Amino acid sequence: YRPGERDTRPWGLWEVMETGHENGEEFCVKTITVNPGGILSLQSHQHRREHWTVVSGVLEVTRDDQIIVLQAGQAIDIPQGAKH
Repeated sequence: YRPGERDTRPWGLWEVMETGHENGEEFCVKTITVNPGGILSLQSHQHRREHWTVVSGVLEVTRDDQIIVLQAGQAIDIPQGAKH
């Protein structure tokens, strides 16, 4: 990924804000805009973990067997290998 790269999907869009290395690990910061009622497919990543912060709106997250509702200002960690 490169900063400025973006993709439009049926559920909304994502855009890469920043990439780099910190503490020996690669990172990628994206903004993801989900249309009202938009649904992303479940996935898991074997080689990375994710951290999501809700900037506005309400997000319903499936993480493994949990369903978690987050409001603006709240965040969630997605461990490596977790279905989300």
